[in-house]
Amino acid sequence: MIKPFDLARKQLEKQYLDVKFDPASGLSKEELVVEFEQHRSDNPEEPRIITRAWLFHLICAKARVAIEPADYFIGKLEHHAQK
Repeated sequence: MIKPFDLARKQLEKQYLDVKFDPASGLSKEELVVEFEQHRSDNPEEPRIITRAWLFHLICAKARVAIEPADYFIGKLEHHAQK
């Protein structure tokens, strides 16, 4: 059950500072990179936009997740975006 915002506020404010992704829920960054590199190797002439769409699908389908039960958006994907 999701708590009212005023009760969950402190937890929600901290939820991105120390995210614990479940290793059993998906592939590590290194494994995702290997899959991506294999796809690029198998499809060298593929248009960049199609490759980006395929990469988005790979992340959505196989990245690790973290569950945040106090949030309306209950999960997070470990997408390894560069800052």
